[in-house]
Amino acid sequence: PFLMNLKMLLPGHQIDFGLWLKEKLGLGFMGGGISLTLIGEGMISARIAGVVLESFLIGYILKLSYLNLSRYFSLRNLFIYIILLYKAAEAINYGLALLMISTLFEIGLVMIIIPTSIFYNRKEPHVQ
Repeated sequence: PFLMNLKMLLPGHQIDFGLWLKEKLGLGFMGGGISLTLIGEGMISARIAGVVLESFLIGYILKLSYLNLSRYFSLRNLFIYIILLYKAAEAINYGLALLMISTLFEIGLVMIIIPTSIFYNRKEPHVQ
């Protein structure tokens, strides 16, 4: 699912994973493709190991984002953390592959729009 959704960034018409899966299953309903949950996406990718790996990946990304926010509190890091929290909750319903491109786009916008110096509280080095 990840590679197929990354190929959507190429020029021209590219089919996403949800439409591809709908076609392979022979479903003929009107509208878009099939949205997989996090568990379904993990099972298709690598069975039980895929489910465990995707779950740990979401947890690890959230942990790194929280540690970055707590060490270097800034408006930019706060927005990035909020986006990642929201996308992690959405990933449970829609899977990681579907949200990957939009998440990178939104974080890129935050990094372009909000300068790093706004509300930046740097922790002073601890001298002993």
